[in-house]
Amino acid sequence: MEYYHQEKFRIEADLALRIGRIARQYNNLNLPESESYDVTLNLCLLQALLSQCTELMKKMDRTGSADFGLHSPINEVCWGLEDLAPDLDDYSGTLTIARLVKNLRNAMCHPTDFNPNAGTPSTGYNTIPDGSGMIQNVVFCNSPDVNRSMRERIHSARVFMVTLTPPQLYSLVIKLSNLLAQPTKENWDGKTITDLIAA
Repeated sequence: MEYYHQEKFRIEADLALRIGRIARQYNNLNLPESESYDVTLNLCLLQALLSQCTELMKKMDRTGSADFGLHSPINEVCWGLEDLAPDLDDYSGTLTIARLVKNLRNAMCHPTDFNPNAGTPSTGYNTIPDGSGMIQNVVFCNSPDVNRSMRERIHSARVFMVTLTPPQLYSLVIKLSNLLAQPTKENWDGKTITDLIAA
């Protein structure tokens, strides 16, 4: 029996299902812009999901399990991220959902004084004010080779920086929730991904 059939993983799957439902319910409230905190909520939900998804990928790598499309290129999956282009990507290889998840997880779980306009961006995330008073973009950066005190970028430093719009952030929360929630289905075959959370 593989890890995702174990009873203990159903706890994480149920949490993911509830996270997706919370995001969808809040999205459907149709609040006035001045009273909407959808980006804040989705950032909180995303952080929990990224940690779970990172652990899932580690388990899949160890057991040789199916990857549920996580290693497919971003532009080949229907996650609402098809047009996503990193602002900066010093890592080799094609940008996949798995690589995006790992970089976003590091940006959110190990934040520093991140300034996207700095010559040496450090790990973290931030919004970009545009004068509207509303959050239009969130910039995430994973920069594992740069420490907090550095003023200049190391020549060989790896830096990944990407900007997500609120709709992209919401789509990512829904898609990760749906993926991680699959073990809540009775008699799940461990491979088939069905829509448990409608966007």
